[in-house]
Formats: sequence, C-alpha cells, structure tokens
Amino acid sequence: MHHSLFQNFAGIALLSVVGCGEVEEPVPPVQIAPGAAGSAAVELLDKDGDAQLSQSEIQQAPSIAASIKYIDANNDGQVAADEISARIQSWKETQIGLMSLNCQVQLDGKPLKDANVRLEPERFLIDDLLHAEGRTNASGVAVLRMIDADGNPHSDPGMVRPGFYKVRITHDRYRLPARYNTATTLGVEVAPDRPASAIAAFALRSSE
Repeated sequence: MHHSLFQNFAGIALLSVVGCGEVEEPVPPVQIAPGAAGSAAVELLDKDGDAQLSQSEIQQAPSIAASIKYIDANNDGQVAADEISARIQSWKETQIGLMSLNCQVQLDGKPLKDANVRLEPERFLIDDLLHAEGRTNASGVAVLRMIDADGNPHSDPGMVRPGFYKVRITHDRYRLPARYNTATTLGVEVAPDRPASAIAAFALRSSE
C-alpha cells in the first residue's frame, strides 16, 4: 500500500477580520469531547472485543494508522481509548481552532493536476467536524477548505479544523485505484504539534 509520504502541519490561531478594522475573537478550539471520541473509536473499530485496537484494526481508520507514533503513548503497537482521548485533549489545550493545510498529489512520480481531494472526518468524529475539499493545480497542490452540509464554503481557503481525517482522491479523467478513494488507505491527522510545513503529500501509483 502507498500511504502519504508525510503529513506535516502548521497550526495558527486565526482571527476573523470584519467591518472597518474590527477583529472578532479567535476561532474557538475544537469542541470534540475527548473521552467520548476515544470510546467511540474503540467501540467502532475493535472487532475482537479486547478493548484495544490491533495493527489490523487500526488500518480501518487510516488517520490513526498514519499518526500511530503520536497516539501510541506506551509504544506497545496497539491503541486504547484513553490514548486517542489524550491525543484529542492535546489539540484542545492549544486553543487552536483552525489550521493551515494544503495537499500535494503525485501520480507515478509526477504532479497530478485536477485531482479532487476530500478530507472526511473519521466515523467516530463525524458529528463534530466538517469535511474539506479542494482540486489540485498544475503543481499537484490542492488548497483545501471546509464545506458545510449544503455544499457551501465554511472556512477560508487552506483552513481546516484539527482532527482525524480519511483522505479520498479521485480524478475526472483518470481511474485511480480504490485504495485512494472508495476503499481509501490514506489518512491525515491535522494537529498543532505536527512538524510545520502545512503540506500533506501523497504519492499515488496508477497500478493496482
């Protein structure tokens, strides 16, 4: 499987400018309840009932798989509900509500233009986060923005809420393998303490 080359993010505390020089309060931090989200993740993904997510179970949530070293606090190769909860709590403590994030997509080593990139909250966060989407330019870079349930933009271009997201990449002219879209293995964690470059890069291959 070919996962993202890296997922690097830069967190910023965003101020909304309104009227003539008036500045609103910073965007509030994520409102996810850490304990409930951690429990929901394990309940959803734990197939053998041992209250831990094994390596195979983790693969059902690509963003957790991509961020395992940040989540697996005791380095036992498994993930427990309290580890997911602690990770989410760490986002909230930064008081950061929006972060800068673009995606770069390559296909067979070359920038892929006009690819549709969609970030979908993992199912255990689906009631707390909006999805984000964008289309790649000639350099293969997509500027993402959050979209509400009616399809209207819900943030400035390039701004996304901290969270765990599946990534689905499609193209109007090329049939990309299912592992990049309908059965995606791609995921990102948007988090304030990730290395700062604000680019998530995905190296795709056209062969199955």
